[in-house]
Amino acid sequence: MKNNRILQSIILLILILFTAFNFYGNKPNESNTDLILHAQKLDANTISTWFRNNGMFNTSPGFEWPKGSGKYVRHGSGIWIAARVGSDTLVSIADYGSEFLPGYTDGNGIPHGENEPFYRIYKLNLGVNDSGRAHWPNILLGNSNQGAPVYFDNSSNSWKPLDFGHQTLFHRYTDSYPQSHTLNNGSTPPLKADVMQTDFSINIQGGLDLAIISQFTIINKSSSTWNKAFITFWTDDDIGFSSADKVGCDTSLNLGYTYNTINNDTTYGVPPAVGFLMLRGALRFTGNNSDTVFICRNKTRVPLVGYEDLLMSVFNWIANSNHPINGNPASFRESYRYMSGPEKRSTDNSSLRLCNQIHVFW
Repeated sequence: MKNNRILQSIILLILILFTAFNFYGNKPNESNTDLILHAQKLDANTISTWFRNNGMFNTSPGFEWPKGSGKYVRHGSGIWIAARVGSDTLVSIADYGSEFLPGYTDGNGIPHGENEPFYRIYKLNLGVNDSGRAHWPNILLGNSNQGAPVYFDNSSNSWKPLDFGHQTLFHRYTDSYPQSHTLNNGSTPPLKADVMQTDFSINIQGGLDLAIISQFTIINKSSSTWNKAFITFWTDDDIGFSSADKVGCDTSLNLGYTYNTINNDTTYGVPPAVGFLMLRGALRFTGNNSDTVFICRNKTRVPLVGYEDLLMSVFNWIANSNHPINGNPASFRESYRYMSGPEKRSTDNSSLRLCNQIHVFW
């Protein structure tokens, strides 16, 4: 990957097929926009879930479906990024804790924004002119220069916030703070990865009301090349009676999922399932004019000629915390092995999990 270039733009569809999850905990304070570590709810359709501005989502109390039922799908989810940088393996983890913090990395590799309240999560409600819309963080709107999606409105001859759905969230965070890298399965120097994340939900029956869509734009802000890089979505799924949960994937659909093996779940009745559907993976420059990927830019479908979509490449799982082969990763090396496909203590690819860069924990 070239330095200081967008590493990838991922669209992740969180798809409710039939879902369930039991979780306990306190809800974050959505109304307190002065929190540096900020949480925001997305609940425009049949799903209600939380996002945090440090790479964690589906947390506190989790992914509720149907909305208002008090039934939860996931214990938590997060983004993992890893790469070989020179002779080092560097990882950045967001699972039960996070090695990301709000803000951005400047041209010298220095992070900023950790203690600045405008690096919170911004929310648009379609058709509503509120403070979220007024402060939507894009310099073209006269606001904070964070790169939130906008479009040019010819009727008013002005730039405006871009609504992706009935509700749209945006936030920016980075792993460039050395003091944040303290997790047992991480604790490496930073990759200097900046992440711009857009999440949205659409309330249209027929499938879109059962999904949340997220787009991650990841930028290498270091002066080094990332080699053998992996971007992973970790999730801890508990579907009703969690001991009956199993995981799988479908490479033809770019789908990783968790399902229930019993005929009558104690929470939902009919056995449920939940999944991550990768609508787009990493975009890799090939220089081949026959390779083209289409992206959305300012409400316009734009072709990127000479790029290919890598889609899904690896699927992996953790059976339980104490399993000698498939237990929780206890070091950055074991995390990287999970992300790249082998078991955590494997030294080769003989046990490669074919499917996707998704970790499904159960």
